[in-house]
Amino acid sequence: MKIDGKAFRMAREKRLMTQALLSRESGVSPNTIKKIETGQTNKFEVIKKVLNAMDIPVKEAFDKRMLFFDNES
Repeated sequence: MKIDGKAFRMAREKRLMTQALLSRESGVSPNTIKKIETGQTNKFEVIKKVLNAMDIPVKEAFDKRMLFFDNES
């Protein structure tokens, strides 16, 4: 699975959330939020926490191409 980090950042900004706020809401470190937004992590459980904090269902993240499988790029 791969991440479109730019799409994650845009979703966060659309919700008027800072990286620090998203970190607190998701229970994920600020450094990990930065890694997600630069596409440097693909740990599903971590991504799921971040999506939940932004009220984005996993299916919607795939539909919007925030997440995709390696063979789909």
